[in-house]
Amino acid sequence: MKIIHRANTCFSIFFGDKHLLTDPWLDGPAVAQGWTPFPPAKSKIKDIPKPDLVYISHIHDDHCEAKTIDGIDKETPIICMNLGPNFLNKMLLKQGFRNINLLNEKEPIKLEGFPEMFVEVFGSSRGHLTSNILDSGVIFKIGKKVIVNFNDNHPTKDQCNYIKENYRSIDLAFIPCGGGSGYPAMYENLDLKEKQEIVSETMLKFDQMFSHAVDLLEPNIAVPVAGGFAIRGKHPIEVNRLQIRHIDENKTINFHKKNGSYKNSKLIAMQPGMELDLNNEKIIKGKYKVWTEKEQDKFFEKISKEKINTRIKSKGKIPGLFNLIKVARNNMWEGQNRNNMIFDYNLYIENSTSKEIFEIPTNKNEVNEVDKLNKQKPFLKLKLDQDTLLEWLLGYEDFNMLDSGHRISFLRKPNDYKVEAYFILSLFRL
Repeated sequence: MKIIHRANTCFSIFFGDKHLLTDPWLDGPAVAQGWTPFPPAKSKIKDIPKPDLVYISHIHDDHCEAKTIDGIDKETPIICMNLGPNFLNKMLLKQGFRNINLLNEKEPIKLEGFPEMFVEVFGSSRGHLTSNILDSGVIFKIGKKVIVNFNDNHPTKDQCNYIKENYRSIDLAFIPCGGGSGYPAMYENLDLKEKQEIVSETMLKFDQMFSHAVDLLEPNIAVPVAGGFAIRGKHPIEVNRLQIRHIDENKTINFHKKNGSYKNSKLIAMQPGMELDLNNEKIIKGKYKVWTEKEQDKFFEKISKEKINTRIKSKGKIPGLFNLIKVARNNMWEGQNRNNMIFDYNLYIENSTSKEIFEIPTNKNEVNEVDKLNKQKPFLKLKLDQDTLLEWLLGYEDFNMLDSGHRISFLRKPNDYKVEAYFILSLFRL
């Protein structure tokens, strides 16, 4: 059995005459065009063997990027978890895929045409409002080999214990050692030192989580995954250094070697193009490259010049923008009532193109154009250009993707994560 790393959490798993592709992202930029694979992918979807089966963990497009999935035969069977409103299933149907297998959590199944393989999916363990209806992990039992892929999911003690009890010998575990969001890089209420401290504290938690999962699962091989991206667009180099991920994943491996209790796992960092022979438990192609700061700077400088191509081009102040904001606010209010999320907080949306500021109290269905913020009340302010705002309002881009894609700047007081505020912003659209 051979494993090839493609990019981020995208891997090819070859067994017998079959090719299983996970979380496909090989071609275009992802996450509202704000991310590019880092290190860069070595192949495009057209260059790799045709997949016989595709697993997609969730709808975020660093796991199912549009150009990549467009290059996959529409008859290819796809497996994903049967989750909530199932945005992923709806998107795949819209793209023309018809052989979609929706799997229920903790119900191992055998797919037609894959007699030696059982597949079991499991949900997110974060307890986050959006993660619980989006994210999933997967277990593949192929012959006698067991592969566990957490992708973006944070392994918990209960989750690891369940997997270990049901799959006593785990051959390979993909465990996250990073993530991605606009925090703290895009938060104007934080200075550089504060941002660096937040990154360091968060990365320590990721390293501890990875190490704890290895201790509980005791896999033969553990590979750190997720966080394989860099930020595109007009951002300084420091924005790429303020990401919640290790540029060198050996740091996660070394943390476990120093602090972990289970020492028998082979810990292997992989990059695009590297190949792992799972039967013999060794890398058979490629070598992990540690990028120097000079090489990083050169790459980050290059992608900072890559233009974000918005689907909407506007000029000057739009006379009817306030009316669009009111409609979107009304839709958000209806969503607040459906989800019982009425709370005392202010949201501000600043159109950086026209300098308009819209104030949205979250405890009543109201929106006002204002000259300044009410700093006597807890608030979250979003600042974005007019074309990006219109893309959001019209549904071309999702708020969560604009956030993670570093297309929005934030200011909040106090600097607390008010999860309800971020959740209802995902409902703010026409």
